[in-house]
Amino acid sequence: MFVTLAQKDLARALSLASSIVGSGHLQMPMLKSLLLCTEPDRLAVLAANDDIRLRVRVPATVQAPDTLLLAVQPFARLVGDLPAGDVTLLSPSPVDQTAVQLLCQHITAQFKRSAFPLAEFPQVRFLEEGEELFTLDGDLFKELGEQVAFAAATDASRPVLEGMHVACAHGVATFRAADSFRLAMRAIPIPDQQVTTELLIPLSVLRTLTRVLPSSGAVRVGRSLDGRLLLVQTRDLDLSARLLAGAYPDTHALLNLEASTRVCLPTDLLTNAVQVTAAFAREHQHQVRCTIEADALRLEAEAPDLGKNEVRLSEGVMVSGPSLSFLINQTFLAEALSTVPTPQVMLECLSDHRPVTLKPVGSLDARHIIMPLVPEPTPERSEATATHGAR
Repeated sequence: MFVTLAQKDLARALSLASSIVGSGHLQMPMLKSLLLCTEPDRLAVLAANDDIRLRVRVPATVQAPDTLLLAVQPFARLVGDLPAGDVTLLSPSPVDQTAVQLLCQHITAQFKRSAFPLAEFPQVRFLEEGEELFTLDGDLFKELGEQVAFAAATDASRPVLEGMHVACAHGVATFRAADSFRLAMRAIPIPDQQVTTELLIPLSVLRTLTRVLPSSGAVRVGRSLDGRLLLVQTRDLDLSARLLAGAYPDTHALLNLEASTRVCLPTDLLTNAVQVTAAFAREHQHQVRCTIEADALRLEAEAPDLGKNEVRLSEGVMVSGPSLSFLINQTFLAEALSTVPTPQVMLECLSDHRPVTLKPVGSLDARHIIMPLVPEPTPERSEATATHGAR
């Protein structure tokens, strides 16, 4: 190998590739290495873990092609610390036939090549004709993940909920994530009206995509023909990853709730009010009581050993429908509000024990659904229930 490329380009490729090394169980020692291989006018850096295969390409002047394995951490750290300028990689090194020589200005380093068989390094599965589902901007893909994936389950009790569900049908791609207590959804139009499919992307893969995808430029998203792999491609990057298997719960009824009471108000006003209740709610199982009045929204948090506070919002608040009151998880409400990008937000409710819907006001097709909390029984209620049961 005789390759010359810019330090900033090599450092960026190594940073992206090494970000997936170390995650997962790493049952294969080889996965602590990076594979470097030459292409016409490019150097490709490959990395893999248990679930993900990543290939990053950067411009390079290739005078002698080759493929080799290097231990990821020392090599990536040194390249990141190098001064700006050209980096040359020579393999085999003129001073050590088992090493790669790195040259950058006044710096010379020798890196031993890994002894693992090159043919056994996991390869990226490329997106092929007929497998693409849709194309969207990198910034939009990251935004979708941030607005939806936070609601996915993390306790491993229901593996099918440990990811983001993507359903394509009738020219719309719907992104959903849920646990047993909340649901987040965002839908976007896609050009191809004929695409009908479902993907279940693991949270670990979503986190990787958030790190490695560019902030702009086209991102092509597809699925392998056998349905097992997510395939992602940009101008300089290819990624293939394992998809979750299983049937995702039907959330149609939750996404089409008919609300009898609606509250429209400024997003920042509600966000600040929810934040004010945090100190008390945190000490009482994150409970906040929301009371919808004729012309206001009141939030109350009480901690038995701390005290209580109340925030009454009326300026800029518009209410339609009957008054009602419900308990809700303060943390869930705060996290949902943090993803609302519009100046105004809508709260929709049917009763004190039915799901609460929060959604941006405007053309954005998104919503967050949170199950209300069950009030703790008062001593009087507990005594009455026990007496009734005894009878």
